[in-house]
Amino acid sequence: MQAKIPRFGAPLYVAAGDVSLLGRDVGWSDLRVLVGKDELTTTGTVRSALARWSNGEERPAFEATIAGPHLDLDALFPAREDAPDHTYAQVALAHLGDRRLEGRVASAVAAQLGYARPAPLQFSGGVDLNIDTLAYRGRVARSVSGRVELSDSALSIRNASFQAWGDGAAEGSLHIALGALENEPFLLHLSVAGADADEFLSETTPVSDAISGKLALDLDVQGVTDRALLPVDRQLQGSGRLTIEDGHVQGTGANMALADFLEADEWGDVPFARWAVDFTLDESVLEVHRSELSGDLGEIAFSGLMDLDGSSDL
Repeated sequence: MQAKIPRFGAPLYVAAGDVSLLGRDVGWSDLRVLVGKDELTTTGTVRSALARWSNGEERPAFEATIAGPHLDLDALFPAREDAPDHTYAQVALAHLGDRRLEGRVASAVAAQLGYARPAPLQFSGGVDLNIDTLAYRGRVARSVSGRVELSDSALSIRNASFQAWGDGAAEGSLHIALGALENEPFLLHLSVAGADADEFLSETTPVSDAISGKLALDLDVQGVTDRALLPVDRQLQGSGRLTIEDGHVQGTGANMALADFLEADEWGDVPFARWAVDFTLDESVLEVHRSELSGDLGEIAFSGLMDLDGSSDL
């Protein structure tokens, strides 16, 4: 059986499984589903499955599990051929810092990538995911697990964990309100340990490969998003701690300034044993409470303000 779902790029094929109907409820067990070339197995129930076609106010509600060895999200959400290769984090930070991406404003890039707040849903429920390898636009996450909860007012991801950025292990949660208002609230928690700093930072920030080493991060952010799911700076707040061990800083403006001030070329590429930063985020400004870098060249400590547009007062 083939099912086409609006806004999905590929149809879903039901290969085999048992489906039962009891009253207005539908249940299934170990149902094999093909998404593009990927085979997944799902078990679940839909309560009041026919409510959508009734005149009552009751809405369908579902509970399901989905598991499989591989899922390519590009099959479900194909990118336009001319879509730029920017991650959501890069677009969001450029938007907050009023910076351009390849000469274009971030909101225009977001529109080209298809970012838009989903409309309120006509159903509710939860899905527990366990996918060995999850691929999307050339990026891969491994050992992906978590719970996705949907309602007419919010999308939540709970107890999420995955491996990425080399041997990095990440866990976190996300809550995004769905609604008709111009701005709707969101909450994000992310913890990362043992990640390759250059891979993580090049995918999530404008830093690219200027910083290497093993990265750990604890981040909490709250605020609101606009209709394109981009954060609004005037209501953004957060806090975090970033630690990188056994790394290098090279080719940055800070490196060049230190090398020029000290008249020592070795500061153009600074190896370090440990770099720890404690910060808070208020609107588009990072307040660095204390940053400590230690290594063979000595120890550096600084604090101050860093705007997401790239300016600083340290």
